[in-house]
Amino acid sequence: MFNIFKDYISKKIELAKLEAKEKMAEKISGIVFAAIMAMMVLLFSIMVNIGLALLIGSYLAKISYGFLIVSGGHILLLLIFILAKKSVKSVLANIVFKILNK
Repeated sequence: MFNIFKDYISKKIELAKLEAKEKMAEKISGIVFAAIMAMMVLLFSIMVNIGLALLIGSYLAKISYGFLIVSGGHILLLLIFILAKKSVKSVLANIVFKILNK
């Protein structure tokens, strides 16, 4: 009887370990997927910004003006993010919390 109980407990522990490993693998794969998607969005954004700067520069007859205008837009976005820091942080925290609690 004791051996049966001992085997039952060991199987339960083994099952708990496997379930924990499975959840960890799901979380890590989600994080890796999100990182890959973020890199792809970043690359796309860089290419669009370069294209936009070249387009604006060609209309203004100086390519450097196009890059200056696009950089100014980035500075404005940075200022908006700095001013809205708390709300941006809370939104990001909620997203991370939802991902971790799936």
